[in-house]
Amino acid sequence: SFAAQPTAQHAGECPFTPELIRRVVAGGAHVKEWLGDAAYNSWYNVVAVEEIGATPFFDWKEGVTGKTRPAIKRMHDRFLDDQDLYWDRYAYRTLAESGMHAVKERFGYSLRSRVPHAQYAELMLRLICHNVAQLILAVQEFDIDPRYWAQELIAKLPDFGTALPPE
Repeated sequence: SFAAQPTAQHAGECPFTPELIRRVVAGGAHVKEWLGDAAYNSWYNVVAVEEIGATPFFDWKEGVTGKTRPAIKRMHDRFLDDQDLYWDRYAYRTLAESGMHAVKERFGYSLRSRVPHAQYAELMLRLICHNVAQLILAVQEFDIDPRYWAQELIAKLPDFGTALPPE
C-alpha cells in the first residue's frame, strides 16, 4: 500500500504526513516504522505515527530536545537511549528516497496536469507504471517464470483468441 499527494512546487510535505499515514493504513498496510528527514520532525507527525502503533524515526533539527512537546520528548528519549539503533533504522529512509528519485527520473520531475484531481490521477498512474516496470525488471534479472502465477485466476479469464497475426 502506498499514498501520495501532489503539492504546489516548493511546498513542504510535512503538513500532509498524518493524512498520508491514514491512507496507507486504510489501504491495508501494517506500518511498523515511519521514516523522514528533519522537515517531518513535528509533534503532530510523531503523534500520527504513534497512533497507528508504529515507531517514528525522523532526523533532528538543530536544537530540538523535546522540552516543549511530549511527543517529541518521547522520540528524543528513544534517540538518546540507543543512538546506534536509531540511526540504523533511520538509514532505511534512503530506500524511499531512491524510489522517488527513480520515479522522477523515469517520468519527469513535474506533473503535466493542472487541476488537482487530474494531478492525483497522473501521480498514481506514474507510481503504478513504475511498480510494473520494476516487476518486469525483477522477472528478467532473477530469471523468474511468471506463467505459473495465479493459475486458478487465469483459468477463469474468458478466451479472447490470440493477439498474434494470422499465419
